[in-house]
Amino acid sequence: MKNHTMRNVLLASLLLALGTAGWTSSLVAGNAQTNNTVAHPSGFSEATNLFLTAAPSVVQYTGVSFTNGSLTVNLSGEVANAGDVSVYYPSGERIETIHFPVTDQRTQHLSYTYTIKNVKYPAAVGTHVFTAKSGRVNGTKLEATASVRVNAPPTVTITTPAANAAYAASTTSITLSATVNDPDAGDTFTVSFVVKNAAYTAVFGPQTITANNGTFSANWTNGLTAGRYTFEVTATDNHGASTVVDSHLVIVGLTSLLSDKGTEISDGDNDANTKSYSIPCEYENTITVNAVFVPSDVTATELANIWQITGGDGTSLTQRTIDGGEPGKYIIECTLGNVTKKVTVYAHILILSFGNNNPLIVGGVANAQHQKIITATVTPPIPGVTVTFSIVPPAGKTTTGKNIPAQLSSGNNAVALDENGVCTVTLTSSDLEERLRINAVVSDDGNTDYVTPNQVAWHKYDFDYEWLSGTELALGFTIKTDAGTGITGHLITYEINKVWYDFGNDYEEVDQQDWDDYVMLYDGETQSNQAYTDQNGRASLTAQMLDDTVYFEYTVYDENCWLAE
Repeated sequence: MKNHTMRNVLLASLLLALGTAGWTSSLVAGNAQTNNTVAHPSGFSEATNLFLTAAPSVVQYTGVSFTNGSLTVNLSGEVANAGDVSVYYPSGERIETIHFPVTDQRTQHLSYTYTIKNVKYPAAVGTHVFTAKSGRVNGTKLEATASVRVNAPPTVTITTPAANAAYAASTTSITLSATVNDPDAGDTFTVSFVVKNAAYTAVFGPQTITANNGTFSANWTNGLTAGRYTFEVTATDNHGASTVVDSHLVIVGLTSLLSDKGTEISDGDNDANTKSYSIPCEYENTITVNAVFVPSDVTATELANIWQITGGDGTSLTQRTIDGGEPGKYIIECTLGNVTKKVTVYAHILILSFGNNNPLIVGGVANAQHQKIITATVTPPIPGVTVTFSIVPPAGKTTTGKNIPAQLSSGNNAVALDENGVCTVTLTSSDLEERLRINAVVSDDGNTDYVTPNQVAWHKYDFDYEWLSGTELALGFTIKTDAGTGITGHLITYEINKVWYDFGNDYEEVDQQDWDDYVMLYDGETQSNQAYTDQNGRASLTAQMLDDTVYFEYTVYDENCWLAE
């Protein structure tokens, strides 16, 4: 008995001495979990077991790359004559053959372990089986397997909102939803949502889904302010594989709708969403009305389904233009969600005309008092405005005293426009031959001047005429600025006041209804009493008379505000 025990100890020592870096052996009491077992025929209670273990047994799918793992072979029990153990890839390709010691021990339970490192696991998703096979043990081959699972992460599809979706700032709720699918049968997963930007974060979930696929949805109702946001969906399965998908959305706020020209005027409605502007009508003056948004970089594509703009010229979704050279009332209106803004632009002209109550007679004796009814017409009519008139005398003279006694009938000279945009004032003066200037300014009801003063005057003017024949006379009239520059394009009217004819005894005044029988005015070949000033500021007509005994008296004035008599 003593010799038998000593033999067992020496054998165990020998087996340990034969170990390599790849495997170890030990004396083990009891049985391990059996993978493949062969009983010894002699009736010993010990059995021979072959185990194969993979570590890790679950790896995450990484695409086309491989994951390195390790395979551990364990041979235990009565291992006499176990011989070699070969380990194989799932494809059947051999990885390595392990050479275990050969012994005839029958009374002790031995365990040999060998680890193969840096084993390349298959890259494909699914379960892959590695195999270990031994030589014959007591006439029977042993075989063990180890499974490795390449785990696929969940797939995520955002269903709402659509990519780069746009919402109006008046929106009160946005639906967030995503579908999630896990290709690995039996997996469960959790889903969470995050809506965020630099200043804001909202988290929804997580929610656990026990089936292989499902839909998660939430309503975003708090913190919906204008700006750009990222909507992020994270799905994580029960093996730790995660998928993160995001999309972008924008919430658009309409800050203002503004005209780039003109002066803002009161429209009387106390509504911040409506604005009115007035601007003098000028040739080649383009007025642009711009919408201002938050965020400022919002694009036309993002606006396409949530925004409307009407009026003006052009097709841009963010601005419209107005031809400021054409007088008129122009309305630009836009809508974003439940917010509507409107801009009204009055591209207007101010025309002053002068009625001849008591005209100054050219070539005759001036009356002691001269009156002119000055009519101001603003086109288009602008609600709530007045026209303020004032007299501007020539340099060095005043409008009071004996110098230039002149006055306007309107008291404070501020006269409200009627619904047609018209108002009148009467000027009385004893000396209209002086170059008086009437200054007319359009103001709103808050006395804010928003039109450059429209200065009108009896300006510098010159009459001339030339006899072309005994019955034909060329009439000329020239208007100039104070600097002596001719004023072009003004419509000049020659108005006949009296006609005399020598009936044989003496000159007698002809009745007005018969004037055309004695004198006619022509602009070229066309009968007309009007002509436009040329580049030198001169307008001319031809007077044709019945004979050389006709005399007539006429007044000249400018329909375009510059008046001369």
